[in-house]
Amino acid sequence: MATKWNGLSFMFSENSYMTLIIILAITVVWLLWSVSSYFRDRNQPPLPPGNLGLPFIGQTVEYVLALRSADGIREWFQKKNDRYGPVFKWRFWGCEMVMMDQPEGNQFVFQNEGTSHHIFWPVQISTLLGPDSLIRQTGEHHKLNRRYFNRFFDHSSMSRYLPEVNRNAVRHFTEFWQGKEQVVAHEMTNLYTFSTICNLVLTLEKGPQMEKFLLDFDNWAKGLLSLPINLPGFQYCKALKARKSILEMLGGLVEQRRGEIAEDHVLEAAKIDILNNLLTVPDEEGNLLQDSSIKDNLLLLLLAGFDTSSSVLAMAIYYIAKHPHVYKEIVHEHKLILEEKLARWRKTVTNLEYKGYFIPKGWLLVWSQSTNYSSKYFQDPLKFDPSRWEKSPPLYTYLPFSTGSHACLGYEFARMEMLVYIHHLVKRYSWALIDPNVPIIRDPFPKTLDKTFIAVKEITSF
Repeated sequence: MATKWNGLSFMFSENSYMTLIIILAITVVWLLWSVSSYFRDRNQPPLPPGNLGLPFIGQTVEYVLALRSADGIREWFQKKNDRYGPVFKWRFWGCEMVMMDQPEGNQFVFQNEGTSHHIFWPVQISTLLGPDSLIRQTGEHHKLNRRYFNRFFDHSSMSRYLPEVNRNAVRHFTEFWQGKEQVVAHEMTNLYTFSTICNLVLTLEKGPQMEKFLLDFDNWAKGLLSLPINLPGFQYCKALKARKSILEMLGGLVEQRRGEIAEDHVLEAAKIDILNNLLTVPDEEGNLLQDSSIKDNLLLLLLAGFDTSSSVLAMAIYYIAKHPHVYKEIVHEHKLILEEKLARWRKTVTNLEYKGYFIPKGWLLVWSQSTNYSSKYFQDPLKFDPSRWEKSPPLYTYLPFSTGSHACLGYEFARMEMLVYIHHLVKRYSWALIDPNVPIIRDPFPKTLDKTFIAVKEITSF
């Protein structure tokens, strides 16, 4: 049957009538939703100020460029704050975000995690860390596993780890610094932190296996902040291959160690490492970890004990060289230590309101450490002044290890690892920058363009 509608001919059948009904139903639903949204939006607070920018891309490019320089991120935040205020919306790599103010916003994020929002990681980080990684878990499952891993990083554990960390530092300076007139500090700190965490976690000594592991690990770590493009030539693709290689190596170590345990071998005291504990210590419900969980979390522990600590140590060497009076104070402090020894990103899961702004479900809450640069909380914040930490900073203003339920598990270990290194460094060497004017960049952590190339001199008067 033919008919006319607005001058056009249509052939109607039973199927076409049904299609028309479906289209009309969808249209009605859309109109009802639009009308209800209009009235609902009139009764709720406005979105935070700001500019989401282009679809998907948003401010991704400008933010990544800001990361490349030492002051870029600070200047980026300041520019946004001056224009929009301390709470503003923006878009990064397809995700709508709200930058929270500090320290109140930081407090809100950490105190309300698990209710209005939960932890969120970009796809490349989630994939490369693995589905069983502690850092990806939330809720009761996270709490249970967090308590399990905490026992390996409590005060008594640090006391057990300290002698081996100390021995590794002595070996490091003897092998890589002794007799040298110049070294690249960042390369040295990489070697130290990687060997230290490998020894603590896996009892993996220097050799071909560690050298291959370091190469794979470097490719894997670089992929964490790369574009998630799994095509040949892209870093993310290299990182996925590196993860596969690392998991194969870890799987071999797990099977080897499990065999030793099953045969009731008496392990040396030094080999009672974290891997051994993961294979033998049950959780609160009496269950041992699955192999996939062991491998994912070994990878997480290795990452946590390596890259960030290495960067902090290299930058400490740089700034101490730039401030000779700080070097003298540290030497004095560590002489006293020896004398005493002789005598020891979150994602909203519901609509929420913050400071008069409406934040839709699914948007990301971004906490920041930009408070570090605020003269409101820190006097002369851009000055290198280690003495400022003699007094505790206000809550939620300085969070180098995060806080709350997802605070860095190994922050006490990281502190110990770095303090031991600095102790042996100042006890044995003085140093100076080869280029005092070398710029600082981020990749993604701060470092000098020459990776802190220094001239070193052994001292004997300590």
